Amino acid sequence: MVRDLLVVVLVMGTMVLVGLIVLAFVIWRKIHRSWTALRTHGLVVAASSLAGSKAPRHPLHQELWREVNGAHAALTTAMQHQVPLADLPLLGQQLERAAVRLDPTLRTDANPSTETVRQVADLVASAREIRSAAERSLSEVNRQEIDDLRWATAREALALDAGLATMRPSGSEFLFDRSHEDVQTLPE
Repeated sequence: MVRDLLVVVLVMGTMVLVGLIVLAFVIWRKIHRSWTALRTHGLVVAASSLAGSKAPRHPLHQELWREVNGAHAALTTAMQHQVPLADLPLLGQQLERAAVRLDPTLRTDANPSTETVRQVADLVASAREIRSAAERSLSEVNRQEIDDLRWATAREALALDAGLATMRPSGSEFLFDRSHEDVQTLPE
């Protein structure tokens, strides 16, 4: 009786301990992700919190942040796929810092100066170029992988056809007619 009670208490205690460990891991993971996001996107978060005020926004403000965020998204995606980016990540950080410095002027000034409009245009052009370069890098890596896959698939189809031909008795027809497919020659 006492032994059974001790076993039940031990099992329940183990289950509670495992539950607490899992809960601690989930909490740690959420905190770690939040901290990483804040650390890597701190400038954007800071600018977004400042932009949350009730001040009217100039249309240039929205265009600037749309382009900066687009460049940031393209860079993040490219980095996740580990494609060559040269100094684009560093330039993306510089772009974000410049946008954060220009942000208060666009939020508070209903008629920005010609110089401010020129600075916004320069930052928007830089953001578009960073985004375009990151997308081109992703596309080129994808193109190489797709070309390699197409070549390997065509080669495998030819090998399969050759293997099937050796299994076929003399004079029998092909089971599969591949004459309409572009697998007879390997792509270069």
